[in-house]
This record gives sequence, structure tokens and C-alpha cells, in this order.
Amino acid sequence: MIGSVKGRIEEKGYNCVIVDVNGVGYEIVVSARTLTSLPEKGSPIRLYTFTYLREDVLRLYGFIRKEERELFEKLISISGIGPKVAMAILSFFSVDEFRRAVMVRDVEFISTVPGIGKKTASRLILEMKEKIGLPELEFAAEVGMSEEERSAYADARAALLELGYTSRDVDSIFKSYRKEGPERPSVEDMVKFALRHKI
Repeated sequence: MIGSVKGRIEEKGYNCVIVDVNGVGYEIVVSARTLTSLPEKGSPIRLYTFTYLREDVLRLYGFIRKEERELFEKLISISGIGPKVAMAILSFFSVDEFRRAVMVRDVEFISTVPGIGKKTASRLILEMKEKIGLPELEFAAEVGMSEEERSAYADARAALLELGYTSRDVDSIFKSYRKEGPERPSVEDMVKFALRHKI
């Protein structure tokens, strides 16, 4: 397993880069997003890599950030999602954008990726939500939330962060909502509460 490659950029392709490491050129498949962010030919570079080995296929996939590699690994662990589709997702979305899309169940957004229809997007969201995990709520343990409540709060949190709220704002909103809001929280009510109170 090759965990990372550090060297100089020897050549760039349409979906890959060759990195010279002490005279050995490693061809590494990268996302379009990564490719456009790489420095010029001859520049030093370090990529976190994933070694893909299947029967007669041996390929290196490269990522600028460890978080991208982690997301790639989670994606390809899902049945029907191979490296090609996983890299397409990473070409279209940043890790944070994809996480938000999963948390708010944005099927339309994810199905804009070539090779992913609405049915696949729905299944992807369902399985990835479990792998990504719900965002932590600082006060969740204190008030003893049920799993259903945690899910509603997590979805509302993702939506509010997407609207530009900070994590601190969101926690303040949730604490106020829990005191004033209904017993059974809903994502829609929490977002409306935040907009209405302009916290």
C-alpha cells in the first residue's frame, strides 16, 4: 500500500499526473478539481494516495487532502460505486459540499454528477449518511436526545451552515428552539425559527 507520494510534477494528463520521485515516475489518477489546483510542471508536490488493486488492475489515486482520500474510500465501499464514479463526485464537489448534500438529502444536487441517477443518488445518500455520521451537537448528551431528534437537528444544522450561519450561531439557535419550539422537532421548523429570530 502506497500511502503518499512526494516528488516533482513531471507531466499532467486530462485525469492524471505523473510525479517524479527520485527518477521513478508514478502515474496517479486525480479528480478534475485536484488537477486544476496543482502547481506547474516541475513544481514539488505531495499527494495522499490510495492503491487500487483488482485482478489485473493496479492503479494509484491521488488526493491533495487526507479528507478527500477518506471520502473516496467510503464511496468505493458502497456497492455499485467504483473509483470512476467516486472520482467524478470528487471532481464536482468539495468534501464539505458533498457532506452537506448528504446531510440535507439533496438528491437533485448529487444526481448532477455524470453516471449518478436519482435512484443511485438516493441510495448513496442513505448509505453515506451512516458512514459520514451525524454532526456533533454540543448539548445533545446533556439533554438526552433520541436518535430521531439527533437526525432532525443534524439536518437542520447542515441547512443552516449552508445558509452561512456559524457553528456557534447554530448551537445558540438550537438551545433557544428547544426551549420555545414543539416537542417533536422538524428541520423546516428549526430553519424557520432561525430565520425568524435572526440569531
